[in-house]
Amino acid sequence: MRYSKTKTDRSAQRTGSHRYSTAAFQSDGFIDTRHTIRANLRERQRMEAVFGPEVIRLARRFHLCAFLPGLLSGVHVQGLDCLPLAHESAPILAFAHKKLLDVLVIIEILAGRPLDRFHNITIIGQAGLFNGIYAYRDLIPNALKTPRTAPALAAVSSRAARTLERWFRLVNAHPVYREGKDVPDTESAYVDPHFGGAYILGKDFSDFKKFAARETRDTIIQVLNHMNADGLNRSLILLPEGGYGHDGSIKELHEFVALAAHRKQKPTYTITITYDELCPDRLGRIASYVRICKPALPPTERTPDSTRFFLNQLRNSLVHETVIVPSHALAAGVRYFRNRRQTFGWNDFMKRLYLTRDRLLQSGQPAAPTLSRDDMFKKHVSRFRSTYGARWLRRGRGGLICHEPSIGRYNQSERSVDDVEWNYNHVRHIPDLMTD
Repeated sequence: MRYSKTKTDRSAQRTGSHRYSTAAFQSDGFIDTRHTIRANLRERQRMEAVFGPEVIRLARRFHLCAFLPGLLSGVHVQGLDCLPLAHESAPILAFAHKKLLDVLVIIEILAGRPLDRFHNITIIGQAGLFNGIYAYRDLIPNALKTPRTAPALAAVSSRAARTLERWFRLVNAHPVYREGKDVPDTESAYVDPHFGGAYILGKDFSDFKKFAARETRDTIIQVLNHMNADGLNRSLILLPEGGYGHDGSIKELHEFVALAAHRKQKPTYTITITYDELCPDRLGRIASYVRICKPALPPTERTPDSTRFFLNQLRNSLVHETVIVPSHALAAGVRYFRNRRQTFGWNDFMKRLYLTRDRLLQSGQPAAPTLSRDDMFKKHVSRFRSTYGARWLRRGRGGLICHEPSIGRYNQSERSVDDVEWNYNHVRHIPDLMTD
């Protein structure tokens, strides 16, 4: 998406001032973070005054890596100007959690905010990122984990975790141990080579449970203090689902976000993240679309009913404000013919695809320009046809068929359903997508 510099921007360049209006970088209502981060880095001292030079250097490296082959082609954001100004009370930012790429997307959003809306941050993160459990559990294939190989693999994971922990501490990140994830339900699961807890942490199960409970309690106390104690005015950054929605849907939210909002009486901005992953570019990169939603006011009382109402409000926002992209229409189209188990022609598929697209656009849910604009939509369908479509839609007797072995190959460490279902689940709440 292209943007043109305004007269104000050109004047600012001549005078040496690099303050900008995000309107100068908007295209179809979205802002490409590459432009805003570039503008922010021209005033690097202002960024460093908030975060410190080491954090800005780290963010710049991640920014450069984010657009390498196989990663992101762009991060397009709606609503940056909705965030409060730097002199106002820092908000709570509650992000949807879709996949590992979320880390790069969140860095892009935080570093790409207008400088007059920069707040320092405090982050709550899953403890597995700090101690090596995440790298061992989610990134190493289970087939490699045996009693013989587990010690060596655990050592590699622990070494990687030390680097990650140093980075996280730089941005005021604190670990939370999640029951069933970072803390297994049983001792047998803890010592199993597939989890690797005993190999990585060097503690028996009972000691580990006590340690995890103490660390989580300390995190909650520290985070609540950091939000505004001693003149600090930090945004709390969290993923209220507590982990991936492994099937693409938004999970039930944890109560801590309601506790923090109530205790500190701060507004909570939900931030949706979606990926156009079925339409990669020639370098295998995918676009991410982000929407910063209107803030939810904090609960006025700490009761089960008010907590439930607040969490439902946030979850509904994360579901219904997710930006719809071509991948969602394509997944629904493939799913339609997959369920019918019959051959079809490409023209049949396109007819169904445009019907699905119309129903998505009529839903009132925010849509990416790649879905709403005919020229861009056709380009992305062409990308799908030459990549996922070539594998999933095979020619059989009498026409095309959905090739189940190809559809059934997906990243099982990141999701519990195939890529068709994962993308469809983002929009399954929209009526009539599967009806004739």
